[in-house]
Amino acid sequence: MMKMLDPIQDMKKITDVIFEQMFDYQWKKIQHRNMKGIVKQKFVKNIFFEVLKECHSKLLDFSINPLDFDITYDTMEQGRIIEQIYYYHRFYTSYLGDAERIAKQNSKEYQAELINVVSGNILVGDLHKVNFLTEATMNSPEIIVYKIFADRIIAKMAEYTNKQQCIISTLIIYFMSAVKAIVNLIAEGQGSSAVPLWRQLHEQECIITVLLKSDESAIDAYWNHQRFYNLQWYDNKELEEELKGKMKDSGEKKRRNYINYGWLLEIDDFKCEFNKSYELNFKNGLQAFAGQSQRYDAFANASMIIHSSGKMLAISSEMYYASVMQDLYDTISHLTPQLIQYLETNKQKYFSQEEDYTNLIWSINRDLEQLKNNNDIIAIKFSA
Repeated sequence: MMKMLDPIQDMKKITDVIFEQMFDYQWKKIQHRNMKGIVKQKFVKNIFFEVLKECHSKLLDFSINPLDFDITYDTMEQGRIIEQIYYYHRFYTSYLGDAERIAKQNSKEYQAELINVVSGNILVGDLHKVNFLTEATMNSPEIIVYKIFADRIIAKMAEYTNKQQCIISTLIIYFMSAVKAIVNLIAEGQGSSAVPLWRQLHEQECIITVLLKSDESAIDAYWNHQRFYNLQWYDNKELEEELKGKMKDSGEKKRRNYINYGWLLEIDDFKCEFNKSYELNFKNGLQAFAGQSQRYDAFANASMIIHSSGKMLAISSEMYYASVMQDLYDTISHLTPQLIQYLETNKQKYFSQEEDYTNLIWSINRDLEQLKNNNDIIAIKFSA
């Protein structure tokens, strides 16, 4: 006699398989962060399915339809649950010895706490999530291209092999990471928070510009000068005397200015024009020497917004979006050609094959074309 099919049970089996496959996919995405393998896949998977059940149960307790929540059908949201379990468990167990960590992991009390906390975080986060009306989202083209562009360069800069490359590459990695942070804030509708980050980015842009256009001795001078920053936190009589001597030799009387910009005096082109065309400050020193004086107004406006909360209230979110995106494009369009020239000059250090260099430069130039096209569209939108 033919066995009757149970559509409900069959659908449950299919759903279980889908969730199993989805978990395995999400686990692969975070596995590389698993320090020493102390977070076990089986443990996280068991907790994950218990969290889903707990979320479903809590929603029903409050007479809320689970289908109205992302966790029911959104794999990205489910991925967020897996990440929360992983990081919660890692945070509270990674500092323990093996025996204590295993004992805690096997504790029913700890597992119940983990399930309750994560399910509560997910549901409270969804119930109280604030979605700003924004000009862009994480999936908007003007946001995506910046992130792809930044990641492309970060991946290459992470391949440095010697001290000179290490310093330049690290600065560029920090720079491109800030680019990603800025567009993330824009996509979240937090344009006012992106302004101070762009201001910092512009300072980094000027430093990198100077180092790229100078010889390798400037890189050493910049690196060696960083030791004076330690005087802001630690007493060091020998270093203090060295600083005073250098300030006396240069004629610079402002301690902060020398600590921030004194390394520029090690560059002949700057030193020759010191106290003539250049000073030891940002506007008439670093920015001017980097050839970016025409952008001081944008920097000053950002400074005014940072130091004046009232000014923040007078600017609409749309104008923050338009202004920051324009400033960001100006920064990228200025620095990238110099970066390309740097990679061309140091091709043998960064590339094992000519084809790798050609492909990267082609991709960077394509990104720049897209960024320019997107920037032109933004300018048209906000030209009125």
